[in-house]
Amino acid sequence: MKTNSVTRAALVGAVLLCAHYQANAGPREDQTAAIAAQATTSALAQPRCAGAHFAEVRSLRDLPKDVLALLDRNEHGVGTDAVSDRDGPFNATDVGGGPHRRFILAGMNDNCVMAAVEHGGIGYNVRTFVFARIDAQWLGGPAAYLKAAPHSVADLRGR
Repeated sequence: MKTNSVTRAALVGAVLLCAHYQANAGPREDQTAAIAAQATTSALAQPRCAGAHFAEVRSLRDLPKDVLALLDRNEHGVGTDAVSDRDGPFNATDVGGGPHRRFILAGMNDNCVMAAVEHGGIGYNVRTFVFARIDAQWLGGPAAYLKAAPHSVADLRGR
């Protein structure tokens, strides 16, 4: 379908734009919201995602394997940076080993996944990821930073 290929191109473009800015010291503060909105909007604009119900997911094992593989990519989209499961081992500092990222929760339906992951270090942050299933393939990536860890899918969706 033409709609799927246009939407796929928009989503891939938004994700690549996010990766470009991350690799180049990040966007200016005024660009961050626009980039996050574009990535999130691309995925959530899918007819089966917009306004859809999202079941709460509290374990990585309940996410699709392809989404897990995308979550495990490092911040630059190459290599891996393991994500610990909710309440699993997590190194919140820059010192020492262990996973520096930990899954918080996700909202999921048949065609969309929104996930929150905390990242340790001096720049501790909580980041959202948005994925959409388009033509039987999961696409997506980082979407936005949150001020605090979400406690529910409603928090994750910003409602």
